[in-house]
Amino acid sequence: MRTSRSSHSLPNHCCAAFTLIEVLVSIAIMAVLVTGIASAIVLATRAADGAGQPAALADATRVIDQMTAELAVALSFSERTNTAVTFTVPDRDGDEAPETIRYAWSGVPGDPLTRTYKGGEATAVADNVHQFNLTYLLKTLTPAAE
Repeated sequence: MRTSRSSHSLPNHCCAAFTLIEVLVSIAIMAVLVTGIASAIVLATRAADGAGQPAALADATRVIDQMTAELAVALSFSERTNTAVTFTVPDRDGDEAPETIRYAWSGVPGDPLTRTYKGGEATAVADNVHQFNLTYLLKTLTPAAE
């Protein structure tokens, strides 16, 4: 048996659709999310490569990198305090004698961190230092028996 339908009724399999307002609101929300994500990526990139750092922070990073590189090849230490370290590194100038390096800070806020190389004149490697504290993780190595 056949039933007739009115021409004004919707079929049961009607397609769902979004209204123009719903589309515009979702586009606005997506724009805010994309802007936030892009800002986070820009900030993370700047933090990772050091761009946008204050000059003092960039200087501190440079000094720490230099100290770390020199300490990594230290042969022995003659001074280890909270504000100074003196150590020897392998020969760098061809005289077949190890070189002595000293980093020191007076402990007075605003004074420079100095570096002395081979007993020469102390030169400032970082100015206007307000805090500097060295701590040591000690490990004694003995030569292998031959």
